[in-house]
Amino acid sequence: MLTFEQPLLLLLLVPVCILVYLAWRNMALPFPRGQRRLILACRLALFTLVICALAGAAWSQPVARQSVVFVGDISASTATQRAFIEGWISAALKHKGPDDQVGIVAVGRNALVEQSLKSQVNFNQFQSTPDTNYTDLAAGLRLAAAILPGDSQRRIVLLSDGQQNLGDALQEAQLLQQEGIRLDIVPLPGYQGAEARIDGLDAPALLRTNERFLLHTKIFSNVAQPATLRLYLDQSLLFQLPTRLSIGAQEIDFRLLAPPPGFHTFRVTLEAAQDTILANNEAAAYVNVEGPPHVLVIEGTPGAGHNIIAALQATKIQVIVGTPNDVPTTLDGLAGYSSVVLANVPAVSLGTARMQTLQAYVRDLGRGLVVSGGESSYGVGGYAGTPLEQALPVSMDIPQHKDTPSIAVVLIIENLEDDTGVNISKEAAKGVVGLLTPRDQVAISAGCGSLVSAMQHVTNRGAIDQVIDSMQPSD
Repeated sequence: MLTFEQPLLLLLLVPVCILVYLAWRNMALPFPRGQRRLILACRLALFTLVICALAGAAWSQPVARQSVVFVGDISASTATQRAFIEGWISAALKHKGPDDQVGIVAVGRNALVEQSLKSQVNFNQFQSTPDTNYTDLAAGLRLAAAILPGDSQRRIVLLSDGQQNLGDALQEAQLLQQEGIRLDIVPLPGYQGAEARIDGLDAPALLRTNERFLLHTKIFSNVAQPATLRLYLDQSLLFQLPTRLSIGAQEIDFRLLAPPPGFHTFRVTLEAAQDTILANNEAAAYVNVEGPPHVLVIEGTPGAGHNIIAALQATKIQVIVGTPNDVPTTLDGLAGYSSVVLANVPAVSLGTARMQTLQAYVRDLGRGLVVSGGESSYGVGGYAGTPLEQALPVSMDIPQHKDTPSIAVVLIIENLEDDTGVNISKEAAKGVVGLLTPRDQVAISAGCGSLVSAMQHVTNRGAIDQVIDSMQPSD
């Protein structure tokens, strides 16, 4: 089948063919009629091929062989339906064509290839063991798409209850559609009975010692009932919280203080009065706790950062005080600091190499840079045009404002002693008034005596023009 990526370009065939024909008809070719017609046909064919190429012509042949990947959700929420998933896949394999290829992916928190894509598949039950505490359907769809070949009809069959708590399966399905991969979904049969579960536990991946943070728990229950939440740090019980579950999703936060430095596991368990599946009543989150942050404070003059140092030390932050020469000239030397503070430090005392290191420290490592003002920093400190200026969110250039001063004009209009219909003096005066702004002032004199119009701001040009027209200037 012939297809085009940009079929609208085919509309060019009409004007192009007309132009080619008119040019051929008006040309006096010294050839017999048959050869002239052959020349026309060749030219039309040539331009047709060029336009088809521009339109992205492609010839595709139907492919009968298909490749199918079954994605089975074997997370904790589908524990009671796992036998249904395995049985459904086994039954579907009996209808496989002789040339078809089949693969199987198991998904929980992560996705694993249960069986690679091949023609002969022997499957009875899942042998893979992904993390069942979470469900990331998007990961399973991505892995299934990755193992599908491009020389066959591609299809993915997802068997799941749809209760994902990681990733975005809908967005992944849209990407599959753009790639021409068919996605079929087999919903799992619902189970009867009361059910309560933990859908997620969120914690910051990185913490500092004594840092306060929130541990976010997502819970679901299909009946209103009493329950008990238990929070563990590693193997120690931190809290036991009696609560009342309502119907639907709910969230509970724990406000905690970061534990000592090291890797730690926070684990939440749910004990409900009415529950069918106990395997989904637990969730865990892992955090890395680092020691107190180290901040390098560079003082331009001794004592310039005294207030900053006192404020940082009051929050248990480790402060290292130094001079501009103590700023490392390599990123490795700065990597151990969470932030650098420049207290009234001029650019000349840092030098280009250290300023370039500070710029890379902010740009590449994403660390903090604080610059305090003073008589030796920012513009007066010579930051303009340096790498330090580029690292800061401010410009050292002083804006140049051009102020136009206001003016005051006295117009003296004399009699021209001419009977022409146009009084050139009056028209010239009105032209001057038209060039003035409301901030300017103008006064009008008739040549002698007092002013016809006193000095005033040009706020009403029409009234001033009327005064000019009505005056009778003297010699």
